[in-house]
Amino acid sequence: MFLLGDQPLVTPAIINHLIAAFEKANALIAIPFHNGRRGNPVIISKALFPQLKNITADTGARVLFKKYKQDILKVAIQDSAILNDVDTPEDYKKLISLQSGI
Repeated sequence: MFLLGDQPLVTPAIINHLIAAFEKANALIAIPFHNGRRGNPVIISKALFPQLKNITADTGARVLFKKYKQDILKVAIQDSAILNDVDTPEDYKKLISLQSGI
């Protein structure tokens, strides 16, 4: 599982739901989706690690997502936390407002 450090709202419940779906489906890749939008964290099967290790460009695992498009398990997540990351001061302000309900 690839967890991003800039997504502090991703909860253990989200992680556990994604793991359970991945294990049940025996998928190569599991990607969470919220309202049709792809989010994080992502789970990639150990079987793909050699290919993941050989990725040289700054594309991340998107290369594998394209290659194994038919083998991706899309996991519905009802929490938008999988879409929210904190990269800028503005993102942080948005996060704080989400937390406080403002």
